[in-house]
Amino acid sequence: MTIRFIIKKKQTASMNHHRDDARFRVPLYVRLKDGKNVDQTLRTSILVYPRWWDELKEQIKAHSACPESERLAINQAVIDLRKYVVSNYVNDRLLGKVRKDWLRHQLYQYSHPVEHNLNLNQMGIDFLRENDFSE
Repeated sequence: MTIRFIIKKKQTASMNHHRDDARFRVPLYVRLKDGKNVDQTLRTSILVYPRWWDELKEQIKAHSACPESERLAINQAVIDLRKYVVSNYVNDRLLGKVRKDWLRHQLYQYSHPVEHNLNLNQMGIDFLRENDFSE
């Protein structure tokens, strides 16, 4: 299994003359690949300037013009998303739950944690209401 964070080249080719303009940040894409059966790529909400992105290290370049706080925040967002996808993929693969829209579902849950947790909390409340545990 490999997870890569990439910038689509087609987007960057037409923007070379606007490299550091705030209007021309591009989204990172996460690509999950596992053998021949799983190859999913999806856009993330992480935006970067193509010039600042290090394709090999998959992070903002240390010597870029990016402010330090922003560089650290973006790099940490990539690390956190990678950990989330890896841990969920390993569990779901063992349970046979990986489908063609698996990555889309995981990114939605990652991007909307409050909504997801509310659903889980509501399920717990419903379970307690339906079952009488008083003795």
